[in-house]
Amino acid sequence: MSVFTTFSSAPHAYTFLEIERTSQGETVKESYTANGIFKLRDGMVENDSLESETADATLRIRPDETFASLNMVGHGIQMGRGGDTQDYRILSQVEGYDYDLNRIDFYKVELKREEFVWDELSSPLV
Repeated sequence: MSVFTTFSSAPHAYTFLEIERTSQGETVKESYTANGIFKLRDGMVENDSLESETADATLRIRPDETFASLNMVGHGIQMGRGGDTQDYRILSQVEGYDYDLNRIDFYKVELKREEFVWDELSSPLV
């Protein structure tokens, strides 16, 4: 069973931000809206009485989204919740594979809060 079927009552609208890196810095080149499963984290993990910083959130992305690929690390996600928006950078990604159906069921990406510069685009969730 798909994770999107299991959590069908809780899809979250988000915007995938295609980040372009130039000699002047990073800007949002393109944006794509989609729905996924978003989980906010506290950003800290305790291990042997030491706290270390980890991802601020995770997002499960459908593999059939036009932007979904094996190379999403470094790009961004913008979430709009309760009238506020927050930008995140994708730190890592893993495939959620359905071995019964022999296909990728989702991409799980770990996210870190970050602000991006919008170049000739306006933020779609503001």
